[in-house]
Amino acid sequence: MKINKIPLLLLFFVMLISMTACSLDTDDETEAIEDSPETSTQEPNNGNEDTDTGNEGDSGDDSDIEDSSDTTDTIDPVPSDGDVITAFTVKEAAEVGSDNFPITVVFPLVYGTFSTADSFQITDADGNLVPAQFEVLNRWWARDNSLRHVMAHFVPQVDAYDQADGSSGVAQYHLVVDSKQAQVAHPVTVIEAGNSIELDNGLVAIEIQKEPLKIMTPAGELKSLFYREDGTLDESFNHDDIEFEVEEDGPIRTIVKISSRTLYHSPTDIKHGWALRLYAYADSHLVRAEFQLQNSAINSQLSALLYFKGHQLR
Repeated sequence: MKINKIPLLLLFFVMLISMTACSLDTDDETEAIEDSPETSTQEPNNGNEDTDTGNEGDSGDDSDIEDSSDTTDTIDPVPSDGDVITAFTVKEAAEVGSDNFPITVVFPLVYGTFSTADSFQITDADGNLVPAQFEVLNRWWARDNSLRHVMAHFVPQVDAYDQADGSSGVAQYHLVVDSKQAQVAHPVTVIEAGNSIELDNGLVAIEIQKEPLKIMTPAGELKSLFYREDGTLDESFNHDDIEFEVEEDGPIRTIVKISSRTLYHSPTDIKHGWALRLYAYADSHLVRAEFQLQNSAINSQLSALLYFKGHQLR
């Protein structure tokens, strides 16, 4: 197939000429705008008129720019004592009700409003203060470092859900600003002394003996049974170099972390690592146990995967 090159060259020159003409028209238009006296947005101030710039004798385009930017980034006034920040609903769907089950709620906050969570409280539908513990989740760090999200831990009271009544099984609560503190009937206390750690809220107590590790609960001793790939038993709490840390110490929620690191010796000889977190809550006889197996070993740059037959926490 033979291609005629002459029409293609003519088309290329036509396009080049058109682009050059558009560029010249644009430059001319820009120069016309810059030279036009009508582009002035403010008449000269001869001292006979007041301006809204907030600074005496300040006239010019800078004041207009500042005023327009202020209107596009308005910060809401800081709520005062007793103000409601937001309302929220807690729903129960198991048809059994809830009066001692702790929950966690995350609240987003308006930029520039709060710097600390010290004044936050939770109230019920009747305005009664509910014991709650707050934790800063993150901040508007790229702006003024004010609070962006906070977490609230508390124990709600929710009636049982009834399928025949779609409005049942819900309870209304509010996040408010209040300088008063709710009274906690059974606060959590943690006592760490020597070889032991004790969690107690007056309703349930957990005793932790560090060496050898033994965790005693009202139901008996808590054990972690790890079964290797060949079926042999390796009790997690019998490991050496077990670490203890009180991650959170508050009257509403306390967390104790117990952990042991993974050690790699060979593809068939890996000492499994683990982390156990015990959560105790105020006004609740429930204790949450969160157990994690850790696959990665930090004593070796290269290690094999951790294979196992089973695990029981009982």
